[in-house]
Order: sequence, then C-alpha cells, then structure tokens
Amino acid sequence: MPIEGIPVQIEDHKLDNVANQIIKKALLKINEYANLSTENRYNLLKILDRFTIITDYKKKDDDLKTDIVSFYSANPYYSIALEYAYKIIMDFKLGYSIDIGVQWNAFLVNSNDIFEKYIRKILERELPNKVDKWKTPKKFAEINLSGKIGEKSFSPDIIIDLVDGRAKAVFDVKNKHFSPNEETLSSLTSVADIYELLFYAMQLKPEVCGLIYPADNFYEPIKVDINGFDSRVFLLSINMSEDFEKRKKVFLDHVQYCLQYT
Repeated sequence: MPIEGIPVQIEDHKLDNVANQIIKKALLKINEYANLSTENRYNLLKILDRFTIITDYKKKDDDLKTDIVSFYSANPYYSIALEYAYKIIMDFKLGYSIDIGVQWNAFLVNSNDIFEKYIRKILERELPNKVDKWKTPKKFAEINLSGKIGEKSFSPDIIIDLVDGRAKAVFDVKNKHFSPNEETLSSLTSVADIYELLFYAMQLKPEVCGLIYPADNFYEPIKVDINGFDSRVFLLSINMSEDFEKRKKVFLDHVQYCLQYT
C-alpha cells in the first residue's frame, strides 16, 4: 500500500500540487541546517531550483498526514518521498547557536532502535526458544546519600529462555560497522561493547552471549575467548545487502549454532 498507493478517480498532475508543496517545505527545512557539507548544500540548492514555481504549503502541520494519505500518483516514488518529507518536517529538530546559527539536534528515528527491533522480531518469530526484552529495566544498584536514593538499572536487547533469573543466552545488538575482511580482528568490536555484554552476563549467568552487527557480507560467528569468563561469547552479523529470506536463514543458522555450541 505505501509503495503502490490506493487508486482514486481523480489524479492531480499539476506541478504546483500539495505533494510538491510538502516536499518543498521539507527541503527548505533541511536548508536551514548550518552544518551541511559544501557538496550536500550544492546538491540541495540544485533540487530547490526545480521548486521555484511551487508555492509554499499554507496549511498547518496537523494537516500534513491527511494531505499525504489522500494524495495519489502513478509515480511510485511519490509516497516514499512524502513519508520522508513528513518525518523531516515533524521530527527534524533544529536548535540555534549564536556561533553557528541553526544546528542539528535530532533527526528522523533512532536507527539503532530499528535495527534492534528487527533482529529481535526475527528471533521471536523463528526460534523455538522464548525471546524476551523487558518492558521495564531491572534495578542492579542503589546510590544512597543523606536519605536520598538513586537507582541504576539495566535491560539487555535480547534475552533467551530466562528461567528463575538465569538465561540460556543474552545478545546485545549494535548498529555499527562490522567487516572482518576489512578490519583487524582487534578492531571488530570495542572494549566498551564487550564490558557491557560481560555485565549482562554477570547478572543473568547465560550459557551463551554475543554481540550482533549489520554487515555487507556473510560472516561465520566469531568466538571470543575472555580470560576467567565461563560463558561462550560470539560476534555475529546479519548480511543486510542480501535479500530478506536468505539473510534471515543464514542469520538464524548462525544463532542456532551459537546456542548449541559446546
């Protein structure tokens, strides 16, 4: 539906239509961002030159979603462009600095969160095991000062088969570059990521734990030996350049391998 649209009896083929007005509004908002590179600024201005005959969007932002949903075009790229325009207009937060003017604060959605949910959804649907993510983080420490108490809590991305406080496996999802063919093995993961995983393992005492990364190729699970640590630790990846079914199958095979590894 978001790709092909919903056919209607009337199509608007005018250049100065509501869709192009919305896209122009988004482009103008990006143009306010002071930290664009010279190349990106040049490309943006070239695009804006094509919108000189498009009038400004006069309605309120509350009307954007209704106008986007009701607009139909045989051009399959319109719906995608309008969705991005909506996110830019509504979620591209701009802050102002006296030194450099408008500067970027937050944009669109958190890609780390999306990747984490994607990985967890695959495991929830395909593994026979129980896959969890706590709705509320669990407390692991209290800070006490003069009667005041502060709490520290934790929440692993993926917990598998948690029974009586002990898990079969714990995985942390990292949306970071991962390419064993291009990098030295020591640079594949950071010390901070390993420390975080070890903390989760200390709390939940899993048989297996690991870090999961996006990749541009298929890589076998990489075992990590940690001094004085009993749980098995792996670096796993999912090939995001491959089609959905193939990438999912290979990834699940690798997860199953780690869960059954002895």
